[in-house]
Amino acid sequence: MHGNGNDFMIFQDRVPLILSKKQINQMSNRKTGIGFDQLIIVSTSGSSKSDFNIHFRNSDGSFANMCMNGLRCVAKFIWDKKLAPKDNILKLETKKMILKAKSLSNNNVQLIFRAPKFIHVNEDTKKFLKKLKIIDPYFVNVGNKHIITKVNSLEDVDLRELYKEISNYKALRGFNLSIIKGNARNIHVRTWEHGAGETLSCGSASACIGFIYAKSSKKVNILSKGGKIVTELKDEMYLSGPAKTSYEGKWQTS
Repeated sequence: MHGNGNDFMIFQDRVPLILSKKQINQMSNRKTGIGFDQLIIVSTSGSSKSDFNIHFRNSDGSFANMCMNGLRCVAKFIWDKKLAPKDNILKLETKKMILKAKSLSNNNVQLIFRAPKFIHVNEDTKKFLKKLKIIDPYFVNVGNKHIITKVNSLEDVDLRELYKEISNYKALRGFNLSIIKGNARNIHVRTWEHGAGETLSCGSASACIGFIYAKSSKKVNILSKGGKIVTELKDEMYLSGPAKTSYEGKWQTS
């Protein structure tokens, strides 16, 4: 499945499913495996607060706390498999928060969740980033952590090399990196995701960007190489975008 080209392999966890990093690397390899940005495991919740528990693994086998493109796909997966009625608002529990998912028209899904929060970083970290020509960046947490910085040209930035420099700095390990350009209404973005690399779209980065610009524009269009996500901040954060099934299959682990 994919949301704006950010692609996933989704398992329904009927029995306890333990996958090694090696197995996930085999699956995520785009030449010899299936190929995906993240693997997602869906299981029925034992809590009255949520309907399903969601667990994420990055393509390199590491664990992830949040993926909002993935959660939209999870919601469609649940409805398509008739694990819950489509007119239900789903409550999806991740490691960091419970989000609601609502079905919209044309294979679009809306997520509703608590607003992101700005992260405080010390002056040494800001000085380090300034040496990399990252001036006045935003640091935002929406279940996973993001650095978001404005640039003059998205295409002129070597995002891989810039992320490599940032990830070598201890205080910034585990952050995702997004570069943005545009006005308060329409923001163009490229994102390098921790554990997955550059993706065609990043839902959690879109949520953070929408949060940053919420005071300037009621609705914000986040535009990536994969497509458009729309965000809106009310009493909670709203994020809407597509969720599509590419194909189904079985994986033989032996």
